Amino acid sequence: MLDLRATDKFIFMIATLFLVLLSYLLYDDSFFTSSKTSANLKNIGSVSITQNDVRRKNLDTFSWIPASKKDLIFQNDSIFTGDRSIATINMDDGTQIHLEPNSLISLSIAKGEMKLNLRYGNLVSDIAKDSTLVVKSGNDEIKLQGSTKKNEKSQIRLKKVHSESVGLKLISGAALLIDKKKQAKTELTKDSITSMNSEGEIKKALAIPITINVTNAKSERVRISPFDPIGFEWSSTGDVSRYELEFSKTEDFSVVILSKKTTERKIQLLEFLEAGTTYWRVKAFDEMEQEAKVSSVQSLSLRYMDPPLILSPIALSELNLALEQDEGQTQPLMTSLKMQWQAPAIFKTFRYQISTDAEFTNIIKQDATTQLEMFSPNLPSGAYWIRVAAQTEKKVSSNWSAKVPFKINLSVKMDRAPNRPLLMTEKVKFNTSEDKKRTLASSFGPQIEWKNLPEAAKYKVQISKTKDFQDSETIESVKNEIVWDKFKLGLFYFRVYALSKKDKISEPSKTGYLQVQMTSPHLNSIHPLEAAGETIPKKEALVTWTKIPEATSYIVQLSEDDNFSSPQNFEFEANSAQLSVTKPGQYKVHVKAMNSYKEPITPYSSTESFIYKFSLRLRTPTPLEPYNNSSIFLQKLEEPSIWIEWNKTQGAEEYLLEISEDPDFSHVITSKSLENNFVLINEKLPPGKIYWRVRSQTKNRKVFSDWTLTQEFTIYNQKNETF
Repeated sequence: MLDLRATDKFIFMIATLFLVLLSYLLYDDSFFTSSKTSANLKNIGSVSITQNDVRRKNLDTFSWIPASKKDLIFQNDSIFTGDRSIATINMDDGTQIHLEPNSLISLSIAKGEMKLNLRYGNLVSDIAKDSTLVVKSGNDEIKLQGSTKKNEKSQIRLKKVHSESVGLKLISGAALLIDKKKQAKTELTKDSITSMNSEGEIKKALAIPITINVTNAKSERVRISPFDPIGFEWSSTGDVSRYELEFSKTEDFSVVILSKKTTERKIQLLEFLEAGTTYWRVKAFDEMEQEAKVSSVQSLSLRYMDPPLILSPIALSELNLALEQDEGQTQPLMTSLKMQWQAPAIFKTFRYQISTDAEFTNIIKQDATTQLEMFSPNLPSGAYWIRVAAQTEKKVSSNWSAKVPFKINLSVKMDRAPNRPLLMTEKVKFNTSEDKKRTLASSFGPQIEWKNLPEAAKYKVQISKTKDFQDSETIESVKNEIVWDKFKLGLFYFRVYALSKKDKISEPSKTGYLQVQMTSPHLNSIHPLEAAGETIPKKEALVTWTKIPEATSYIVQLSEDDNFSSPQNFEFEANSAQLSVTKPGQYKVHVKAMNSYKEPITPYSSTESFIYKFSLRLRTPTPLEPYNNSSIFLQKLEEPSIWIEWNKTQGAEEYLLEISEDPDFSHVITSKSLENNFVLINEKLPPGKIYWRVRSQTKNRKVFSDWTLTQEFTIYNQKNETF
């Protein structure tokens, strides 16, 4: 490292500052010249608009300086616009000059006339009324005279590119082109282009109308890589100097995301475009660099072809594998693994690489295939990365797929007892009739399954009547399933052992339950029960079912609901039973067969139902007070206080009392529903014969007894003639 002292550092800093100052003065000498130039030169206009790179320089100065808004324009000033830059200059005589990108002009005034030297580029000049503009081309000059009409502005476009010729086209208003040498005048028209070469010769040519036609534009494109070329073509007529292809994400082209210029009627786009719908159009420019025509808007649906997707091995997966190895073998353990991927149908061949690092600097294997899978070479234990690339039939390659890391862990396989088998189900139910079509054709019986163990050479299955497996049947199998074809009816227990090649036995699996059953008994229809009276009697329903040969008894369940949530259980040895019910309602019944171990050998039968209907009959009450044909003497009739009573009847919830003046009760004075068997009448009753009767009934009056015999009593008072 350079070691500088304090003095050296000071000298170094002064030299650096001096170098920077000289560099700036080399770029901008206005520090020395601007004030002098401004003082001596004539002001002929000013800058009104600048955008991006706009510079100006006087003929007497050495360097260009940036032009800004409101800068003054002096005699013999030159104005330059860079790429994507514009400037507008207002001259003192009212003429306005709009300078377009990549243009250079010089301005001066001589003998009262504004002179413009277009070195190269494009501009639009607004010539004020009764003003002139002298345009220089080579060694000759032409004069442009604006409109003489009041408030009419003449607007003319000027162009000069590679040749010394200057092209002119009238945009609006009226203008005359005056050949100063020949003293000839030419009127500019909108439908023609006038040119003047360096020798001063003036030519006028009619502008051929420009058309653009986009035909057979593909609306869908597919890119395999982000920068695959996309071709665009169109046809056109007329004098077109160049075309501009524009792209936008909106149909109104409010934001142009990409623009390409060309002089041909086609282009190969290599730039990146986002997937999805993009709109494009073509603009045609005439010889004056003026936008003359815009094509119709086209849509482009773009999608990218994804690289292959690796399916196997899975990212960050680990292959743990125990391999057998002979005694004394010293070679490292190695294994091959299957690699799989998926890719679009356009791809025909695939390349893969296996590396020991994520950057793929140490590639240990690479190969190609036409398949979507292949086996890797033998690999030892370690960490690896894999990636796949695809190629079309035309040899267009995709990007590499995502890098997939994986590990291989290999170990020597020892002969030891296998792991404990895991039962597929711990509860197996087998019906001798229903399951017959679901078992193997060569064997018939309940099937026991467990998960396969790679380290197991065979299995042993024990089936026993008891949980301790003291007296058990053993079945061997090399598969992870058996069919017990010598089955018996009832409940059994089973467990599975796994054995290695050298008959080392594992721990037993969990104990499973095996229920072997026959088809359930068929329950016959049960007749309904009916009863009527003052009290509900106990009734018995006759239940019968088909006989099961192996059954020693049957369990019958009686329930008041379909789910048998709280059933009554009965056991019978015969295939019939009398079931007692003590209350009316709907009843459900089903039955199953049992063996001598009191185990079910069939499932419950289908459910049968029967109904117990009871019709309540109420006894007619017996009148007690007042006695029949009795007389009642009253001092007054407003509150008679007559006591009426009868005996209680069983099952009655209330009593209906009727009092009438007529023995046929055609005119009922009062009617009362009473919970008690007596009542004190306080209502006003007429003197003379009074009739009453009573009956027992339920509160809803759906069940009631007969009326009592009509009872009568006579009411007397002082006004009563009888009295």
